[in-house]
Amino acid sequence: EGEIPDEIYSLYNLRGLFANFNSFSGPISSRIGELTKLTELYLYENDLTGQLPDEIGSLDKLKVLALSDNAFSGTIPQTLNNLEDLEIVSLERGLGKEKGEGISGALPSLSELPSLTQVYFQNQKLDGEIPDDFLASAPKD
Repeated sequence: EGEIPDEIYSLYNLRGLFANFNSFSGPISSRIGELTKLTELYLYENDLTGQLPDEIGSLDKLKVLALSDNAFSGTIPQTLNNLEDLEIVSLERGLGKEKGEGISGALPSLSELPSLTQVYFQNQKLDGEIPDDFLASAPKD
């Protein structure tokens, strides 16, 4: 319960953060970008709110970004395109998560992610056209 403890962001050798099905609330700190060895980030089914920090794009070893079933708002950071090893991005909004407005704005192209194999954006408030280069560098086989 409460915000993600600040001490977590000092665990510089952390490779996996699995904190699903808790009652963490508030935003993800911009300090998340300090966890540069992180390969898996699982924070789904919490009560997290606010804008996803641009600093997520500093996690260049990240393979799994699973943040579904929270109450985020704002847009998807363009810095996700920095995550060349990212295989799964899961940002579905939990039904009944009334606190947040939902992720909104245009769908980013994600065209710089050659390892991406799974994308989940259901139940958000994305709008506009699907970019022509959406998933352009994703595996084709």
